[in-house]
Amino acid sequence: MVRTSPEANAVVVVAATRLLFATVSAEDVVQWTDADLKELVLDLSVRHPSIRADLCAQLVSFVVSHADVHTNISRVTCDLVVCGTVANATNELPELLVALLSHGIAPTLKSWMHDSRFGQRFLRHVTSHRSTDTWSATDHTLAAYLGVLKLLVHAKVCPVADAVELLLDTCLFGTNTSSNSVLCKSSATRVVASDLVVELAATASVWASSLAPRVSRFHDQVRDVLDTLGRPWNLTPRDEARDGVTAAGLYNPGCICYMNALLQQL
Repeated sequence: MVRTSPEANAVVVVAATRLLFATVSAEDVVQWTDADLKELVLDLSVRHPSIRADLCAQLVSFVVSHADVHTNISRVTCDLVVCGTVANATNELPELLVALLSHGIAPTLKSWMHDSRFGQRFLRHVTSHRSTDTWSATDHTLAAYLGVLKLLVHAKVCPVADAVELLLDTCLFGTNTSSNSVLCKSSATRVVASDLVVELAATASVWASSLAPRVSRFHDQVRDVLDTLGRPWNLTPRDEARDGVTAAGLYNPGCICYMNALLQQL
């Protein structure tokens, strides 16, 4: 019923799913192939739009008490998230992965993540995500991706330096050389991304390798701009009073916005 009838009555599908998890044994599920497990995950997280969240919650409730099943389901869900299929258009799939990983990452799963370079693959997948995040509406798929990223960083299965680059350049602020808009625009996604950057910045190694060089480059750029303008590094616009004999007007010293220039010269 769950697999063959995507248009079936929602109540019937929910009941069938509950019956499945009430009668199937963990020993049987452990013997399922990866293809079977992937079909199950897709059945629950993709194919029944109106009840996906409920179906995924049932799956999580079943697997968390069975370590081997939890590991296998988590592993195939990881693969589905980064495979780039149409399934990733739904936010329930990455949200399912967040729920699964929140209950722990077993040593065997962590070993698989390292061997398969899942952390690097996941970062590339997020970078290529076509965000629908706006200043007024949250891209829930992107929000779920950030939740996965946080769990991967905490589990030390994701390169931290690359994660910081992704958060700063792709998610939050962009770069001078890129014409692409940042992924995170809504307050919900920007708060998650910013909090993770702040958390990582507290680590000495991350600060030294990823953040301190950025601060240094920024100061170099500011100094170069001020040198070009012939202004001191500690420029205070109010120190340069307007000449009383020239026409009155707003003067922008070249390194601040006109609104700040106006406020500081009043």
